[in-house]
Amino acid sequence: MKLIGFVKEYHDIVEATELVALISSEFKPNNVDEIINYLNRGHLLLAWMGYFIDVKTKELIAPDSYYTDGFWVWPAYLPYYLSKYPNLKLEEEFINYLRDKNFNFQMNQSFESNKERYETELAKKLSGNGLG
Repeated sequence: MKLIGFVKEYHDIVEATELVALISSEFKPNNVDEIINYLNRGHLLLAWMGYFIDVKTKELIAPDSYYTDGFWVWPAYLPYYLSKYPNLKLEEEFINYLRDKNFNFQMNQSFESNKERYETELAKKLSGNGLG
């Protein structure tokens, strides 16, 4: 399980980066719409009561939930920020992974057998009781 698109203002974990650092980059993938479409097809992995609020506008933007393709995990707010800031910095490994798949969403075949472990691992990380 690899994490992508976690913002420090919401999550105090090693994999998170401050939003301003993510949007101030020169990064601009060619396939932003395809990336957003891929993210929007994610399988719900974990959800908690509550919503994320836009760091800048303070508007409600997404439920407190996390999606996966069985390999990568991303927060519900990632497609929102990516559409708002097309230059949002994403790991090159993730972009290459999507390109290799031709941006076709498909669940990793081992996901169902690992789902409970992924849920537990992510919940511990996000609550500060584990891997972070």
